[in-house]
Amino acid sequence: MHATDLAQIDAPEGVCAFVPGTASKPDALLLVDAHFAWIKLDNGIVRLTSDPGSSPGPLQSWTHYVGKDFTLRIEAKSSTGSPALDGDGRWLARLSVRDPDDRVVFSSDGELSCAKSKLRAP
Repeated sequence: MHATDLAQIDAPEGVCAFVPGTASKPDALLLVDAHFAWIKLDNGIVRLTSDPGSSPGPLQSWTHYVGKDFTLRIEAKSSTGSPALDGDGRWLARLSVRDPDDRVVFSSDGELSCAKSKLRAP
């Protein structure tokens, strides 16, 4: 996500960012917090709502987010263990995005990094 994308996001408690392992630049594709996920799709930002019935993730995030047109799931890779729920850090993870018919429209392994600081555009 670029500075203009980040300016659209209000995440005062800190966020977790997912960067696909195949990315040529270290730009985040996804940001999540306790209430929302923001994912960059087709050059636009789509906001999804957290599913508090799912497993908790780091920094009060969740492993499942839902929206009108997409759902997404973030899973820690089994070889890395589980991320600490209350701390900053980086973990190997898998992101899966599904359409309303439950078809996978995007899936990637990558890195999930979390920071408690307020999100700011560079």
